[in-house]
Amino acid sequence: MGTDIDLVGSGELASALRIEHTVAGERNAFTIELADGRNLTEQTVGLVLNRHHPPSQPLATEDDREYAYEESLALFASWMNCLPGPVLNRPVGSGPRGPYRSPAQWRTLARRAGFETRDPWDAGIEVTEERPTMYALLLYGESVGVELPAELRDAARALCQRTQTELVEIRLVAGTEGWTFTDASLDADLRLGGDALLARLRELARTAS
Repeated sequence: MGTDIDLVGSGELASALRIEHTVAGERNAFTIELADGRNLTEQTVGLVLNRHHPPSQPLATEDDREYAYEESLALFASWMNCLPGPVLNRPVGSGPRGPYRSPAQWRTLARRAGFETRDPWDAGIEVTEERPTMYALLLYGESVGVELPAELRDAARALCQRTQTELVEIRLVAGTEGWTFTDASLDADLRLGGDALLARLRELARTAS
């Protein structure tokens, strides 16, 4: 997409007029003809910010709906992984936007990365006016739009490196001994990044083109 931003919704992909996908040795290609006339190919798509939420399969029978969903997800993951350019949060078998992790798994990984962690129901990090919550958007380990305290920046980079995650939203709660990590989400709220995120994405797209 060069430095232009093109939005393609999950519903648009699901209702595409034509999808051709070829996997043959070193030749991996796809063509997707959308209903509005746009055509996507591995040669015309640059940087991708993957926010895909696979829709249900209303045309499938009730007995086949789960199977159809899994097959559509597999097709999406396959052609998405044909893209030569950067894909932020590539789909994998356990999740359309990267590996699914429970809150407990995220806390374990965050602790190994250097964050202080506690369970969200711990009274020591109860959210009050004195103990606010901070949400931060990490892009390649760097906070965008919200400035992280200096003592948390190395842990943020380590978390993204350990999880091989390009874009993630983390939740921190102020406790009596500083900020503690409680959860993370690949369904990041992009509003947290604001104009700074948009500028960074354009920079990445220019570098990839």
